[in-house]
Amino acid sequence: MVKAMPAAKAKPSSSEFPPRAERECVVLDSSAVLNDFAFDFSANAEYFVTQKIFLEFRDLRSRHLAENAMRNGLLSLREPSPESLGKVEALCAKKKLRASEADKSIVALALDFKSGEKNPKLVSDDFAVQNLCSSLGINFAPIIRGSIREN
Repeated sequence: MVKAMPAAKAKPSSSEFPPRAERECVVLDSSAVLNDFAFDFSANAEYFVTQKIFLEFRDLRSRHLAENAMRNGLLSLREPSPESLGKVEALCAKKKLRASEADKSIVALALDFKSGEKNPKLVSDDFAVQNLCSSLGINFAPIIRGSIREN
């Protein structure tokens, strides 16, 4: 017997979203979507990824979820400033952390938001990303693996 799929949710109207100033700023690592099969985009937050992270959504489920979130205005692609990217790369070298270019890009993006008027939370299971966030004073949250113990 084939199970019926639930109907797709209608795109929320702009009046259903809290004002942008009140929405939580969440920067996503691909692990947030790939590792958490129950992950869903909340209308109470603004979600951001870089192009490098978006390209890591290769499986059908995560790609579909991200594309739908973008279509519905819940997920945005942003690129970090060269200044923030330079700071993150210098910190990686100093701490001898192995971080992918995609990982560096999301930490740098969160640093850009932190330098502005937003207080971002970076969601990642990657310990290198968590270490970078801790060193830069960026809030982070793990998905499944837990968080770092030491910095």
